[in-house]
Amino acid sequence: MDKLDEEVLKEFGEIWRIALESRRPIRGYLSTLASALAEHLVALALSGGDWRGLLEKYHFLLDFDPRFKVATLYMLNILAGCKEKPSDEEAYSVARVMERVKRLKEKWSEESRSLMIIPLKDRGVVVEEVKGKELWELLSPSGSLSRFILLLKALSNGDYRLAKLHALVGRSEILTLSGLFGELAEALEECEEGGLTDRVKLALAKLYYHHF
Repeated sequence: MDKLDEEVLKEFGEIWRIALESRRPIRGYLSTLASALAEHLVALALSGGDWRGLLEKYHFLLDFDPRFKVATLYMLNILAGCKEKPSDEEAYSVARVMERVKRLKEKWSEESRSLMIIPLKDRGVVVEEVKGKELWELLSPSGSLSRFILLLKALSNGDYRLAKLHALVGRSEILTLSGLFGELAEALEECEEGGLTDRVKLALAKLYYHHF
């Protein structure tokens, strides 16, 4: 999967062109543009195309929706080495877990850990290997997008192990997406730190386009 199918790439480019040429109320128009831009940028990164010029010219559009900005910059960083990536604080904010992470940190103790790990045991995670910060992040997400954002954060930071744990939890936690998260978890099993396989990239793309 070094190159995205030419027809698929062409379709994303056409969606972007149509969005640019459409005339809609400002708020709806900018939201549509941000969505089309984000999808097109990731398609270009997957295909080995030139996404840099497009990002530089229209970067401001991503600011109209922090979800698009955070997820797309993470994808560009992971897939194509984009130097710009969100801060951990931005990721927590978009994933809406800032307060939950804070509360879990405050409640942390060896005694509380035994209670906190119960939901992870139920989802097939080998909890003995889960460290403190990993535990807070694994327990914090409240939905599939939240889980996916934190998974991308882990991959972008080079933490393949935490990314795999997020995928494992997502597989059993989010039934409608169990197949997609499961596919990514299996792909990450084969992935050595320092390089992503085509299978991982494809699994990430499926989850990205499901959410956006």
